[in-house]
Amino acid sequence: MLRPGVTFHDGTTLTPGAVVTALRYVAGVAAPPRALRGLQLTVAEDGADAVRLSTAHPTRSSRCG
Repeated sequence: MLRPGVTFHDGTTLTPGAVVTALRYVAGVAAPPRALRGLQLTVAEDGADAVRLSTAHPTRSSRCG
């Protein structure tokens, strides 16, 4: 669930669509953050105020270290 009332610097409301777009972009860059490497991340909107994340390896630990 997204926290209600969160906005971007320009005052635009944070939406599930914005989160999905950002996570897909970050996961797809040539050198993604260490926490996302190899996770095969799937991200999708889950209603008006939530985002669903899943991975190909749900029990694999991913630590930013």
